[in-house]
Amino acid sequence: MVDCAIKMIGDREYVYAQTREAVTSQAMATFQKRASELAGPHGLLLFLFDVRGCADEIGTMDTIEVVEAWKEGLPAFARIAVLVSDDDTSYDFFETAAQNRSLTVKCFVKQDDALNWLLS
Repeated sequence: MVDCAIKMIGDREYVYAQTREAVTSQAMATFQKRASELAGPHGLLLFLFDVRGCADEIGTMDTIEVVEAWKEGLPAFARIAVLVSDDDTSYDFFETAAQNRSLTVKCFVKQDDALNWLLS
């Protein structure tokens, strides 16, 4: 079981998901699935995934698989902000891979920056 918290923020503004353990392909798949299940009935398209302080254990090939799963499992016009630790560059490839597959994904260090982009 993946240890994560997923909730709707505000008056159905966006879905916030935070993990409390190492980020694996299983954890990211669970993130996506649970967030989509919460967002679906409300037609939400905005997601904030918080992985700050969690070790990235996803390899290059797994990253591609995670991105493909997100593309299939999240709404077509979803906007996804990913909060990462300020010294963590391991998500740069994830962001690029996701954007190359037509997902609107951007990584941020500061939550305010992520929310400004997400809600703009």
